[in-house]
Amino acid sequence: MSNENVRNFRLSQSWVEDQVNLIKKDYNYEKNSKAFQALVYGVLFETDYSIPAEEDLDGSGEKQIDIIRVEEDPDQEQATINIVQSKYTNGFSSNVISLLKNGLEWIFEQPEKEYKKLKNKKFVFKIGEIRKLRTKYGHEGLKVNIYFATKGDTGILNEESSHEYLEEKEKFLSGLVDAFNEFNFHEIGSIELTELIGLTTRSKRNVDTDIQIVYDTNVRSIIDIKPQGTSSRAVVCTVRGNELARLANLEPKDAIFDLNVRPYYGSRGQVNSKIYETCQNDEQSKYFWFLNNGITMTCDKVDVITDPDQALVRVKNVQIVNGCQTSVSIREAAEKGVLREDVTILMRIYETVDKDLAKKITLTTNNQNKITDRDLRANDSVQYLIQTYMKDTYSYLYERKNKEHRTVSKEDRRKIIPNDKAGQAYLAIVKRKPSQARGYLSKIWSTYYKDIFESSVTEDLLLSFLIYSYFLEKSKSAKNKKISRMQAVLQVYGTFHLARITGHYLTNDKWGQQFRIYNKHHIEQIKEKGSTYLDPYFSRTINLLADIWKKELEKDKKTNPTLYFKASVVEKQIEKALGYKEDEIDE
Repeated sequence: MSNENVRNFRLSQSWVEDQVNLIKKDYNYEKNSKAFQALVYGVLFETDYSIPAEEDLDGSGEKQIDIIRVEEDPDQEQATINIVQSKYTNGFSSNVISLLKNGLEWIFEQPEKEYKKLKNKKFVFKIGEIRKLRTKYGHEGLKVNIYFATKGDTGILNEESSHEYLEEKEKFLSGLVDAFNEFNFHEIGSIELTELIGLTTRSKRNVDTDIQIVYDTNVRSIIDIKPQGTSSRAVVCTVRGNELARLANLEPKDAIFDLNVRPYYGSRGQVNSKIYETCQNDEQSKYFWFLNNGITMTCDKVDVITDPDQALVRVKNVQIVNGCQTSVSIREAAEKGVLREDVTILMRIYETVDKDLAKKITLTTNNQNKITDRDLRANDSVQYLIQTYMKDTYSYLYERKNKEHRTVSKEDRRKIIPNDKAGQAYLAIVKRKPSQARGYLSKIWSTYYKDIFESSVTEDLLLSFLIYSYFLEKSKSAKNKKISRMQAVLQVYGTFHLARITGHYLTNDKWGQQFRIYNKHHIEQIKEKGSTYLDPYFSRTINLLADIWKKELEKDKKTNPTLYFKASVVEKQIEKALGYKEDEIDE
C-alpha cells in the first residue's frame, strides 16, 4: 500500500471520528458506537442522523443486526430489504460475518414458531414483515442489501492478513447471491463514508483517455447526436470487454467511479456473480451485449476518431455514472484471465458542461438509489419557493437536498425541515393518510407530489412536520420502562397515526389558504413553547389509538404492528373514531 493511500485513509478516519463526536453531541447519543451507527444510517439512506425506532433493533436478541429498513414499491411489485451491522472498530471481524449469517437464517429460514420466541420483539415484527413481503412478491421480488460498516480500511481486505475474513465472507455469500432478485453485500469503511457524504474532491482525479471502440466502415457502428438548441452531445458505441477492464483500472484508482450514485459498488463492492459468469461463459459471452444494460459515461469533451484501423473516442474528465457493477465484474474477470474475447458492451457517452444535466443523467440512469425522485425534484421551482418562504417567514431551514444544511450550528440544526419528512407528515395529517405516509415513502415523489407540494399552503406543510416531530421524539422514549407495553408499540409503529389524530384535535382538520392565519398561530406557539404546546393533546390521542389497537388484538392477538400500521384499514378506523362518516372517508 502506498503512503498516499495510507494518508487518505487516515484523513477519512479522522473525519469519521469527528463526525461521530458531533452527532453524539447533537443527537444526545450516550455512546460513540450508537452515534457511528446513526452516521452510517444517515449516509446510506440520505436522511438525518436519527434512526426510526422501529428500524433500530440494537439490543439483546438482535442476532448481530442493528438496523432493518424495508422499502416496499407496490407499483414495481418489489421490496428492498436493507440490513445494517455497524461496529465502531478499526477493522472488519470475521466473527461478525458468521453471526450475520445466523441472523439471516432467522429472517428467511427459521419456522415462525421459533422466531416468535425471540426476546427482541422489534426483530420479530420485522421478520414477520419480510416474510409477508416474500409471500407477496416471491424471492424474485426481493432485493437484499447487507451493509457491514466500521471505521476501518476496506482496502486491506484482499490482503493475506484478511484470509480468515475472506473465507467467512465466501461462506456467508454461498447460496445467497442467486436466491433473490438482487443480493448485495457491502463493506463500508471510513473512505466509503467520506465518499458517500460527498467530501472527496474530483479536481485532482480527472480521467482523460482514449477508448478503443468496435467499428466497421460498412455498418453504422456509432450514433453521434447533438440535439438542436443544446451545447451537449451524445455518442453511442460498442467497446470490447478487455477495453472496459482497462478503463476500470485507470489511475487514480477508481477515480472513474467518483460520480457514481453508490461509489463503493465500484471501489470495493461485491462483484455481481451473474455478470461475472456471463462474461466468461463460452456459450453466453457472445450475447453479453444483449444481456447487459451497458455503460453510461459523462465527460467534459468527447471526440470521435473513425480511423478504420484504430477507431476510438477521446474523452476528457470522463466518469462512469452507471454500470459500475458491470465494469468491476469485467475488470475482475480480466485480472483472473477468464474474460472471453468476444464480450462486447454497449456504451453511452454524454458530453456536457452543464452540471445539472450531468447530475440528472447520473440519477436517471441509476436504479439502485431508491430516493432518486427526491433528488430530481430538488430543483423544482415549488421547492425553492417553499424553502425561501419558510426561511424568510419562520426562520426554518427547509431542506430541498439531502444534508444541504449540514454545516449549520447545532442551534440552527434543530430548525432543519427535510422535505421528505415534511411531505410524509403532510400526507399523514392533512391528507389523512398516515398508513401511506408510513409505508410508501416513494409515493411522496410520484403519486402524491402535486397534492403535497404544489397544492399545499406552506403553513400546513410546516405545522404537519412540527406535529410529526413531536411524536417522533415520543417514539425515541418507547424504551422507557415507565410506559406500558401497548403505549410503547403505538409510539414506535403508530407515529404517523398519532400525528394524524393530534393534527385533527389541534386544527379540526381546517387546512388551506383560508385557515393559514390560525395555523400560523400554532406554528408560532410551538416555536415559543416547544413540546408543552402539544402535550395537552397527547393522552387523548394515545387513548384513541389504543382503543383501536385493542379491538384489533381482540380479533387476533398475534397481529403484527409493523404490518397493521401500513394497512389502509387503520386509516378508516381512525377516521370513524374521529367522527367522520363513511362517505367522508377516502378510499
